[in-house]
Amino acid sequence: MDVLLFVSGLFAIIPFVHTVPWGYPETKPGTDYWPKIFPSYCSGLAQSPINIVPSAAEKMTPASFELTGFNSTPPRGARITVQNSGLSAQIKMTGDYMLSGGNLPGRQYRAAGIHFHWGSTNTQGSEHTVDGRQFPAEMHLVTYDTRFASVGEAAYKVDGLAVLGFFLEVQTADNPSFVPFLTALSRTTYDGSTVNLAVPFPIASLFPSTSIMQPYFRYRGSLTTPTCNEVVTWTVFKMPIRISQRQLNVFRSLRENAAGTFPDIPIADNFRPPQPLNGRIVYHSAGMLRV
Repeated sequence: MDVLLFVSGLFAIIPFVHTVPWGYPETKPGTDYWPKIFPSYCSGLAQSPINIVPSAAEKMTPASFELTGFNSTPPRGARITVQNSGLSAQIKMTGDYMLSGGNLPGRQYRAAGIHFHWGSTNTQGSEHTVDGRQFPAEMHLVTYDTRFASVGEAAYKVDGLAVLGFFLEVQTADNPSFVPFLTALSRTTYDGSTVNLAVPFPIASLFPSTSIMQPYFRYRGSLTTPTCNEVVTWTVFKMPIRISQRQLNVFRSLRENAAGTFPDIPIADNFRPPQPLNGRIVYHSAGMLRV
């Protein structure tokens, strides 16, 4: 039977049909096998994620991002679905959620969704690392260049995708901005479970402060899941988003098996290890997330 695979953690947004399943170390074949079973892309020389070394990054002119539709007024056609994909937690976004600026190669991008990677412990979970340090979790906002008709088409075009990455770190208190999302996510314990939100929450509330300059890193890379297409302009923000341990545990409560099947298998350590830089340049810059 064909197995539906999905790229860059979107899983239910960009379908690719293969006859070979993939997974993480706890679900073979894990990340070490991806270059063997998807050699056209996953064995490339511009793969993601990477270890970011700030002292080696080259300076880039500061540039802010313009986010349309991400504030408290939902955009035209807004619809938000929270889903357990069996491999990740994701927010599927429909409507005019638009991104521009930030020294990105394209003029305008449309948001396709947000997904998360996390660890079984607080010492691991993020895909990107900074000077070898791994954070407990990482959030990715995936957007595609509006020159293309869909995110699926853009996934096969040079510079077709732009992904904003945010580290998550643990603090004592709950992050109130995450409450609407995590309340919905807590109702999606099993693979395939979805919650459609009647009133879309402001997506920008999940981001770091939108009122100050945010340092970030920029490099050219790939999707971090098969088929690892090298079409992504990555922006990884330096300052982490802080959530509580209780909130992080909502992610760890998710299961990769469907309801009614046994045994229950937690989704955990769903991250790809850093890949070789192979001479690519990493830039550092700063800008506001204007909404």
